Amino acid sequence: TLLEFLQVYLTSIMAHKGCRGAIPYLKKLLESQDPFHRWRALIGLKELECRECRSIFINAYLNDPDEDVKRHGLVDLFPGHVIDS
Repeated sequence: TLLEFLQVYLTSIMAHKGCRGAIPYLKKLLESQDPFHRWRALIGLKELECRECRSIFINAYLNDPDEDVKRHGLVDLFPGHVIDS
């Protein structure tokens, strides 16, 4: 029942600390109307090295209406690699 910006803040902290319990909350934030919140959710999943979440990054790249979120979906799918555009 937290406001969405508080959810983003708290799940970001959880992900940064390595708490995999944040994964369901990060997945839920991907449904946000706010592209910044979707982008933060992708960052959290990347920080947690959520290999089982690869389809989420692919879906963000293929289907998100925001170009920045799409780009992060692609880049975060291949952490540690440089992708030329």
